[in-house]
Amino acid sequence: MPDNTPVLWTQPADPEVHAKVTRQVDRLFDPGGHREALDLLESTWPGLPEMELHTSLIDILILKAYFQTQINRPGDALATLEAMSRCGVSSFLSSPAYASIRALPGYAELARRNDALLTRERSEARVESDAYLPRDLRRGEAAPLMLVLHGDPGNLAKTRDEWPTAAIVSRGVIVAYLQSSQLRSTSRYVWMADPAVARADVQAAFRDLCQRHSVDTSRVILAGFSAGAATALDLVFGQMVPAVGFIGLCAGDIPEHFTRERVLAAKERGVRGVFFEGEENWPDEEEEAMLQTMQEAGLPIELVINEGCGHGAPHDFPEKMDRALDFILGESPG
Repeated sequence: MPDNTPVLWTQPADPEVHAKVTRQVDRLFDPGGHREALDLLESTWPGLPEMELHTSLIDILILKAYFQTQINRPGDALATLEAMSRCGVSSFLSSPAYASIRALPGYAELARRNDALLTRERSEARVESDAYLPRDLRRGEAAPLMLVLHGDPGNLAKTRDEWPTAAIVSRGVIVAYLQSSQLRSTSRYVWMADPAVARADVQAAFRDLCQRHSVDTSRVILAGFSAGAATALDLVFGQMVPAVGFIGLCAGDIPEHFTRERVLAAKERGVRGVFFEGEENWPDEEEEAMLQTMQEAGLPIELVINEGCGHGAPHDFPEKMDRALDFILGESPG
């Protein structure tokens, strides 16, 4: 679908439409593009919600409220957030982006309802996983496992839509998408608010997956997007999950357990890794520093720069994922 094709948002949004609008908006996050981004979102979903909201529509309304604050329309932003609240959707009101709405009439009531929603949602939040198995996997046969972590904020469903499940399972690999227990607002979860909780979440999910499926624990890959990639690296180099490799999509920050000594130890364990980064985001200072440390330590690492891509997955992710699995696990079958 060409990026200039007009679309109308539905519930749930078609994954291709979701990806298209996200790509368009990503290119407009510089201050000069905020008004254009809002025009795009308002043409895609012109009204305010009056019903239960699907996760994909929550994403677009959060972006809409953000851009409304950025172009000095705080009253409109408050109305957007109030409409979401009436549908039982909480917001991350402590975000600096919402500073301009806090003195407006109606904000105090919104904050009261929002706090009540968050209290209930956080009491129910648990780490979650959704696993997909290769079709030809024989009963009892142990298979490699890839754990995939969403970005901050993110969720399991969005990550599953963005990562190439078919390409992964076609290689005989079980892929499991994880969702943090740390809820920021409705359908939006984070890993790095508390790294200790994130580590415990991933370890618990890994143990559960190994109990439910026949996993070859000598061939485990940790993968993730943005903060999820940083969390995956933290677990790999901290040896908190037995991993033979990692895949970082827009890896971002250097995690706590990434040190030269731990990289050298990982190299001795045979760990290999692949970084995917968008052309529009490269170079990234912290990612370059990690690459240099791994290269100096002799740890096998590949960097793939995705042309025409920003902070997100490339359009040819399935083909690039296949090559990444070749690099980490060995040559393709056949």
